[in-house]
Amino acid sequence: MLQTTVTLEGNIAADLELTYTTAGKPVVRFPVLVNRRRKDPDTGQWSDGEPTRHACVAFGVLGEHLADSLTTGDRVLVVGNVVTDAWDDKDSGDRRTAQRVLVDAAGPSLRFATATVRKAQRTTAARQGGDDEDATE
Repeated sequence: MLQTTVTLEGNIAADLELTYTTAGKPVVRFPVLVNRRRKDPDTGQWSDGEPTRHACVAFGVLGEHLADSLTTGDRVLVVGNVVTDAWDDKDSGDRRTAQRVLVDAAGPSLRFATATVRKAQRTTAARQGGDDEDATE
């Protein structure tokens, strides 16, 4: 299966939204803005380009850890796969699409901040080779 894997460094642009599926699985949604800075070779001045917004989604323990650890404005690194959702617009009937990043790994960017790492405790199922998403804090 072919995938579009991306690595982003940007700022969290809004509060992380933690919800749960009907099966009780945690889901976190958050936007990341990536700004490209360019240095004008003539003046030596830096300027910001137009930001690109990436809708990011993380599931399970990763999502819970992100919601517990990060907040609006934090600089983050995100690794994930780009997926395209498609649907028919209710009003016009036109076909619509939107891309989002399914997050595989994420954390604070240490280029502009420091972090203290605290390992999460794992449940018995996780220690016995179960799914990492069974891990709890």
